[in-house]
Amino acid sequence: MKFCYFIFSLILLVSCRMKTSEEKVQYLINKFVRSGLTTQDGYHPIEFGPLDSAFTSVRYTPDYEKNNTYACLYQAMEQSYLLKTSKYVLNAPPPDPKKKEEYIRRAEICADSAAYFQAICDSLKKAFVPEFIAWKMEYIYEAKNEEGVPAIYKYVYYFDKNLRRVKMIGHEQIFRNLQKITFYQNIDEYKIK
Repeated sequence: MKFCYFIFSLILLVSCRMKTSEEKVQYLINKFVRSGLTTQDGYHPIEFGPLDSAFTSVRYTPDYEKNNTYACLYQAMEQSYLLKTSKYVLNAPPPDPKKKEEYIRRAEICADSAAYFQAICDSLKKAFVPEFIAWKMEYIYEAKNEEGVPAIYKYVYYFDKNLRRVKMIGHEQIFRNLQKITFYQNIDEYKIK
């Protein structure tokens, strides 16, 4: 008799399997998306990506952002000065030789400055140690847009470490309100890779 109870409990245990982490996250995403839709009409999932780790990035640190901004600014200024030296600028008189030399000198200074700030960014990248902050999953779904037309949406959703809820900064938009016909004509381009 004990053997029968053992077999019965073993069958019961196997048949009531636990949800995997991916299934749990997919359920949370569906719940989150459905709660934000104005109408449930026309909503259906297309594809879930794999559950993946999300780490901190050096790009979002204040030092990197500041130095990268300066590097980009000096690169743009360099291009501006080089453009002023060109004799092919539309609707502009040709630059006089003295101004041209000055523009070239300023462009070189800007190039040096851009290289300096880019070197700082590169050293920050090398020294940065990423830290695990959350879990993430890509998701593509179809839903009706504000006009009631079916459209395709793709987001990256972020979850707390325990996979219990979508974080408040919950999702990153990849594309939204993409026409259904465009998606299916170029499905390899838009699907999760």
